[in-house]
Amino acid sequence: MKEIEVCGFKSGHEYKKFDMVNLTPVKSDIVNAPIIEECPIAIECTLTDIIERDYYRGITNILAKVKGRVISSEILDEEKNLNYLEVDPVLYVGDNAKRVYRYTEKGTIDEAKSFL
Repeated sequence: MKEIEVCGFKSGHEYKKFDMVNLTPVKSDIVNAPIIEECPIAIECTLTDIIERDYYRGITNILAKVKGRVISSEILDEEKNLNYLEVDPVLYVGDNAKRVYRYTEKGTIDEAKSFL
């Protein structure tokens, strides 16, 4: 969790984030941002728009175009598809009132439209 917070809350212009948490930057061939070698999934994006509305004060929508992705072979199945049972994401949810991490239970999935 320390790695997530350092990478998410510290500016790369002010801090040596990779050194702070012993992560390895790898040059991307697609975008002008490093890939974190220790991260099992990297989504390479370019910024397309930042939307802030007075009505939704404190909420910023960041839009980007996906240019590439890097996925560790350890979380792929035999057909090279993502094995969702091997993914254990941490979700960050927040607004001006409160910001929290939501942990998902590894290996628990429901198929889309299974509740209809």
